[in-house]
Amino acid sequence: MDDAINSMKVKANKRPYIGLSQAGDKCERRIWLSNKKEYPIYYSLKTTRVFEVGTLYEKVVIKSLKKIGIKLVARQQTVFVSDKVFGHIDGLAFHNGMTKLIEIKSMNAQRFKLFQKGDLKKDFYGYYAQVCAYLKTLNLTKGLIVAICKDTEEMAIHEITADDFIATVEINKLKKLSMQETEPEALPLIGGATPLDCYYCEYKNHCNR
Repeated sequence: MDDAINSMKVKANKRPYIGLSQAGDKCERRIWLSNKKEYPIYYSLKTTRVFEVGTLYEKVVIKSLKKIGIKLVARQQTVFVSDKVFGHIDGLAFHNGMTKLIEIKSMNAQRFKLFQKGDLKKDFYGYYAQVCAYLKTLNLTKGLIVAICKDTEEMAIHEITADDFIATVEINKLKKLSMQETEPEALPLIGGATPLDCYYCEYKNHCNR
C-alpha cells in the first residue's frame, strides 16, 4: 500500500497552449512537447502531492503578504502573448507607489539559501525570465518574486526590474515554438543539458535519456 500511495502513476491533463511560465526553459523540445496530447505525461502520486502542496503554500504566502500591507489583486489573471502562448500570473499588488507583479515560489532549504544570495538571473534564470516575460506583456516595470522555504517556513522577497532584452528573446522563442510543426532537437548532452535537466524531465524516455 505504501508503494502504491507514492509510486502509482496518473496521467496529467495537458494544456492546449504553451505556457508563458516556460520562458527561461533552455530545452526547446520540452517546450514544444508540452502542449502535444499525443505525447502524454504521467506523474507519480507523490509528485502530484508536491504540486498540490505548492498551491497551499501560495495561500499561506498571500496571507503573510497581506499582514505586511501587500494585498494581491488580479489573482490568476490570464496574460496573452497570442492565442497559442499565454499564462496566468499569481497576482498584482500596489507597493511603494506602483503596481508590481507578484510571483510566489516554494522551495526546499538548499534552494532557499541560494535564493537569498540574490543573483536570480544566474541561479534562477527560469524564474527571472518568466517574470520579465510577464512584465513586458503587462507593460510593467517591477516584479516581486516571493519565496517560502518548505523546511523552515522562512520567506524572502526579491524585486526584479523589467529586462526588455531577455523578455523579447524568451517571448519570441515561445511564439516560434507554438507555430513550429516539426519537433526540435533535444539539448546536446555535451555543452547543453545537465544530468539533472534530463533526470527530472517528463520527456526523458521520449529522448531515450
